Amino acid sequence: MGSFCTRFSMKIIYTKHALERMATWRHVSRKTVEDGLTRPEHVNPGRDNVLIATKTINHEKVKVVYIREGEVVVVITVMTR
Repeated sequence: MGSFCTRFSMKIIYTKHALERMATWRHVSRKTVEDGLTRPEHVNPGRDNVLIATKTINHEKVKVVYIREGEVVVVITVMTR
């Protein structure tokens, strides 16, 4: 369940939970997540090396919760407001 972001040479792996949130009731595309990861407005630290990237898209805040390990990014969940 991974994809490769060629613009920034990073592999993005989505957890099952993240994919469910994106598809079922968040309606967030992989491109939106990629934009949030590669061009965030803010990145805040969370617990246990977790990072939270925030980006406003179409007047809606999208938060991508992830862990970065070298060139691999694991998306844990996606939230919108």
